[in-house]
Amino acid sequence: MHNREYAEDLDANLRLVRALAPVHCTACDGYHLARAHKRLAAPDALDRPEIIQAARDRLVLHRTHAPFEILIAGCGDSNLLATAAEAVSEAIPARYTVLDRCQTPLLVCKDYARRHDLALQTRQVDMSAPAGVFAAISSSCIACCGSCRCRATS
Repeated sequence: MHNREYAEDLDANLRLVRALAPVHCTACDGYHLARAHKRLAAPDALDRPEIIQAARDRLVLHRTHAPFEILIAGCGDSNLLATAAEAVSEAIPARYTVLDRCQTPLLVCKDYARRHDLALQTRQVDMSAPAGVFAAISSSCIACCGSCRCRATS
């Protein structure tokens, strides 16, 4: 069970995706609409507790009064944003940046951020595009996967 303060409105997400997908999901092959239906039918993310714990573990190392910066690269919908908000928003101000190649999930995240008063910026970028230039450089790891044993050092 997760914090209802940061709960997603999955019915509203489905309605929004139904309106956005025909316009923005030109190369998604129905992925975002199918995901919205699937999330409504089975709303609990299996890895949510692990992601929340990993973010909170990293938050302990945040030794500044500046907002905690969270980057979500590839989102699908508002699930990762909601999970991140639940993990850190009670402890320290946070700023979120969400990247995705499709505008649909970015607009779903903007709607979620507006409803929960989160500082969010989005950017439509295809990180796998061979013609594009994209680099991600990180000094620490929040969470890679269930088997990740990385420990943040900065």
